Parts: sequence; C-alpha cells; structure tokens
Amino acid sequence: MKTMKLMNNCHFFIEYEWRSINGTQIPSVFYERGFCEKSNSGSVKFKVVGILEHDGEFFIIFPKGMYIPSHDKEKVLTTQLLLKTLNKYSSTNILGAEELTWMGSANSSKLFQTANWIIEDFKQNGLIHTNKRKEQQNGNGRIEWSKSIKQKSPIIINKKFYYLDVITSKNDIVSDQELTIMHSIVLTMVKDSYGWLFDFDYQHDFPNNNYSLKYMLYILNKSLRNTNIDRETRLFKHLITFLNRKVNANLMNVFVTAHFANIWEAACADFIGNMRSLHSLVPNPYWIFEDNKQLTAQIPDILFSKGDSIFIFDAKYYRIKEGIDKLPGWGEIVKQLFYGLSLSKQEIKIYNTFLFPSSYTSGIKYLGFASVKNKESEFGLVLAFGLDVSIVLKYYNSKNKIIRNQVVENLFSEIIKIEFGNLYNIT
Repeated sequence: MKTMKLMNNCHFFIEYEWRSINGTQIPSVFYERGFCEKSNSGSVKFKVVGILEHDGEFFIIFPKGMYIPSHDKEKVLTTQLLLKTLNKYSSTNILGAEELTWMGSANSSKLFQTANWIIEDFKQNGLIHTNKRKEQQNGNGRIEWSKSIKQKSPIIINKKFYYLDVITSKNDIVSDQELTIMHSIVLTMVKDSYGWLFDFDYQHDFPNNNYSLKYMLYILNKSLRNTNIDRETRLFKHLITFLNRKVNANLMNVFVTAHFANIWEAACADFIGNMRSLHSLVPNPYWIFEDNKQLTAQIPDILFSKGDSIFIFDAKYYRIKEGIDKLPGWGEIVKQLFYGLSLSKQEIKIYNTFLFPSSYTSGIKYLGFASVKNKESEFGLVLAFGLDVSIVLKYYNSKNKIIRNQVVENLFSEIIKIEFGNLYNIT
C-alpha cells in the first residue's frame, strides 16, 4: 500500500489532547465504548493509547508527550513503534484486571496480534507445503478399512459382510497445493491491510486462486481436524481466526489501553536500568492495629546506584504541555521526598527525580524542581526532567544501547549539576 494512499485512511491523535476533527467521521461506537469524548465545539479527545480500525479507517492515538509527525514516513514509523510497544508489554507482563479488559482477552484486539503471528510464522517457515496420501477406489494400495466401512455399503452372504468396493491408499505422496495457495491468499490480505503496521511486504501470485472466504474456511477447518503436526495446527488456527474476522467486516478491531502509565513506568525502568536489589534497602511503614502488625509497601519506581550516590526516579505520566497546574501534587511530592529520607545516610548522596514523557531530540530536558518551603536542605529536592518518549520506547523494543547510554549518562550528570546549583542558590 502506497504511503500517500494509506495516510488518507489514517487519523492521528494524542491521548487527552483536544483536536479539531475537520470533517473526519468518528464512529459512534468509539464514544459508546469510552474511547473518546466530544466537546460542544466539535473537538474530540481520545482517552486511550493505541490503534483502532473501523470500516477500513485507522485511528492512531499516540501517548502523552509525543507530537504527531509532519511527514507521512515518520507517522508510519511512529505507529509501528507504538504497536511494537503494546505487543511487547501485553506479552511480557502479567496484566491487571483492568489492563486485560483493554489489551488481553477481548476478541476485538486479536486481529492485529493474529496478523503479526501470521507474518512472523511466514518469515521463519515460509509458505505451508502439506502432503496427502493418494486414495483410490479398489486400487492396488493398502485397504483403508475404517474409511471403507464408513463410506461403502457391504453385501451380506450367509450372515457375513462382503465389501465389493473398498478405499485404498498408496504410498505415492502428492502435494496439497490448495492449502499453499490459501496461505498465500491470506498473506496477501495481511499485507494489504496491515503490512504498513508491521513493515511487511509480500508478492506471490498463484493461478486459479479465486477461492471464496467461505470455501477457504471450510478447507482450513477440515485440514485442522485432520492434522497432528504442531506447526500446521497453529497456522490453520491463526488463518481461520483472521478469515473469520474478515467475514465479519463490520466489526471493529481494537488494540488500545487506558493505562499507558503502566507502560511508561516499565519502559523507563528498563531504560534507566532499575536495580531491583536496591529495593530491599527501602524500609516499609507499618500499622499496629488491635495488637497486630502489618507492613505497608513502600515501592519507588526506579532505583539506581552510581558510586556513592543513589538515584530515585518516579516515572510520571503527565501532560507537561499543560503547564504547572497539571504537575504532581502534594501527595506525590511528599512520597518521593520520603523515599529519599528513608534511604539517606551520611555517606550516601540521594538524588530524587520525576520523569515526564516529552519530545526532545537531545533525549532529556530539565524542567524544574519541587520541595518543601524552608526545608530544602533537610528534605532535598525532587527534580523534574522531560524524557523523550520515542527514544525510551525504541530502547524498550530493541535494546540498542548506543543512544540510550549517552542519554542516561547525560541525565545523571545534569541531575548532579542542577541539584547542587539549586541547593546552593536556595541556601
């Protein structure tokens, strides 16, 4: 699919940002399902992150902190990155009940995942090539008694059954090209609809391939019942799932989450290099209630040790474009300061930082700090940095350390320099 033609069917949004739709028809089911809401002026705000497909139209909602690229190629690449991120998070994490509602068991999310599976299977194994034994009536091969008894009628002579016609099979193996052609047809359908999402192209034409969806489903279901080969079983099931969704063309396909904050936390922890062993150093608050003691968890998002310093990070999924009134409030600030006090020792320096999703080519940008008035030296500061969403998500998916290492080292250096400068100016 050509990029220009593709872009005519794609509509881009940023989560929780109002946008004029300029004649774009938003399906009513999106409002009914709570994906978005409409203002009195006609603008639309989406409340999920991910990809929605309805009647051949794609609605792509990027996370907070991102910008919608101006060039079509960048739009495609950013959408591919988003899809990879959702796929990885949903397949490598134990999803909570609310997350499962959006990304887990819902049938509407399966088509994107099914298409991805079909593509990956083809890349690893190629087109399916199945064989079948050649069967004949009254041939020279082995008599297939079970099939003969089911399909042929005997004659009875002196209370004995005689089969005049039997089914035989020979060891001559013939290729079942019909299944190969059907596999190719589905791959072409996947490429036409979703190749741009998965960076997948496929070109392979077979003659006489005008099979109806109904006939292909019949043959694939029949083949599924007759095979005990693992790859064939899994492939046939995925091809059937894909075709069933295509038969019901009026269904929408959904792969979104209303909980991208969890993905942002996981991606930031991966990017910074969360040291899980340090979490045991954080003391837990507790209750004594009716003579029973119960600990309550104190769990910072990310801990990192460097020399004689410990860095505490909290990945905050906030829209910093909205200004200071949309930043973390008293409770979040105090919690972060308490983490620092819990870990502070005379020989250890503690650095506290909020990480906000942003878009900076340099990877990071210092935004400001939070503290308690007249207690800055005692409680310390919580610095605020913007961290480039695309850089973080690219590392989350590919683990390319070249850019990541440079950005993280710059972040640590900036934190130390800015904390010292701010405390010096305050005191």
